Amino acid sequence: MAVLMVRATGMLAETAIGLAKGQELVHLVSRDRSRFENLQTQAGAYSDFLHWYAADYTESAALRAALESAWGVAPYSRVVLWGSDPNAFSEITMTVARLAGNETWRLYFVRGSQYWNTDPPPVPPTCSIRLVILGFVWEGSERARWLTPHEISLGVLEAVRTDSPYYVVGTVTPWDRRPSW
Repeated sequence: MAVLMVRATGMLAETAIGLAKGQELVHLVSRDRSRFENLQTQAGAYSDFLHWYAADYTESAALRAALESAWGVAPYSRVVLWGSDPNAFSEITMTVARLAGNETWRLYFVRGSQYWNTDPPPVPPTCSIRLVILGFVWEGSERARWLTPHEISLGVLEAVRTDSPYYVVGTVTPWDRRPSW
């Protein structure tokens, strides 16, 4: 089965390339074709495993059409979603649940560190949600910094590969010592 990634041509680009290098078909839903083309260049010999579908995740009809188009090429049993837009989350989970029918599927929901101790939104019964929290990194004993895009991508790739129900990239503790925004 394939993997669907929404909003993955930026910060999660290396995650998509890592999945492609594992010879997994990766459906990418994003707005920017030039970013996808850059991602294909970075993927080199593995670029054939990357397929792009144009859609703005905030526009329900376009998002739904992209999800359906990707499903028609190769059904996917895993979805990687970065972001917390409740409408996009609902559209994605409901559309994938409809497409998958009675088949179970996994949602790797990538969220910022502020959500580390909050419950995820509800999902359809056939969906097994996996939370991936983006934390921060300690440099020495006194200084913390936010994750780099490279660290984020590698962490999300590891979360997908290990299939952990709850995965923190970096750390979220102690929360009161996180870097300033």
